[in-house]
Amino acid sequence: MLKICIQCDNEFEASICHPYTKCCSESCRQKSYRSRTGYSKNYYERTRKKRLEISRASYQRNKERHAKNVKDWKDRHPDYEANAHNNRKFGGNRNKALERDKYTCQNCGSNSQLVVHHLNPPSNKLEDLQTLCRKCHPKAHNQSR
Repeated sequence: MLKICIQCDNEFEASICHPYTKCCSESCRQKSYRSRTGYSKNYYERTRKKRLEISRASYQRNKERHAKNVKDWKDRHPDYEANAHNNRKFGGNRNKALERDKYTCQNCGSNSQLVVHHLNPPSNKLEDLQTLCRKCHPKAHNQSR
């Protein structure tokens, strides 16, 4: 593995036994330790491009692997995403309230960014749920106070 010495900026071959070594020789290691700076002034500038390439490649690999894992999980649990929010907070009535209100805000008539609002907060009864858009939802909370 080809590396760059942090003390003298020379390229050197890192041994298999010590792949994480940062200095090309014992004398450079001692100088580096004594100076307490650890790295030469140009080290970070010279290696910046390579470090960016490595991090971008790593990000892409992880992004693709994560997307594949999410897709595999969704394939194994097809009904989870559709019903998770519905069942968790509204007792299974969220989708029913949206369908009843024809997917439109009951205050302004908008059909984008819809949320279901509890008219009586502890109750999950269908008649106590109302469809609102994100702009009207805070207004509904301010009116109830």
